[in-house]
Amino acid sequence: MAYGWFGVLKFVNNLKFQIEGQEKMPTSKGKLIVSNHQSHLDIPAVFYASGGGVRMVAKKELLYVPFFGFGSWLAGHIFVDRKNPESRRITKDKIKEKLATGQNVYLAPEGTRSKSKALGTFKKGAFFISRALGEKLYPVIIFNGGEVLSKKDIVINCGQTIYAKVLDPIDPVEHGFPDARTYASYVRDLMQKEIEAWKSPTA
Repeated sequence: MAYGWFGVLKFVNNLKFQIEGQEKMPTSKGKLIVSNHQSHLDIPAVFYASGGGVRMVAKKELLYVPFFGFGSWLAGHIFVDRKNPESRRITKDKIKEKLATGQNVYLAPEGTRSKSKALGTFKKGAFFISRALGEKLYPVIIFNGGEVLSKKDIVINCGQTIYAKVLDPIDPVEHGFPDARTYASYVRDLMQKEIEAWKSPTA
């Protein structure tokens, strides 16, 4: 179903997705994916980068958005009440179940769309879960999603190419991060350096 919807999105808006490092995403298992968050187009970019089958983790308030919330619930996305510790535990268990069945799970550690290419503060949730489950993280950077569809716009800048890059997976066990905060800071710094070094092919 997702391929159908995203295929329509690409066709109607004449969008292209150019993904570097896609070979770093194994197709034989479920993956825990994080990315920067500039635009509503981040989700299809992550979808194409991962090879499909992505379930996102989102705040529970989105569940009540007409049509979107119900459709997302039917599609198997995960909604979390960030103020409720029990909800966070249930979320971790749901993520574990989806990964075990070969589904990819996507989290945006900034929590909300940024207004610029600079990364916001990373929340600890994705990194706590990665450590708790012993699962590698697969960072994805979307370089120009905000230029194609900015946070304040609802109309896509048609005919554009969205550029993204899959970084090397990060194993929390091998790195031995002492806590989720240190882990989050490490990944954020890694991603920010890539963003600052990127040059648009059309520049």
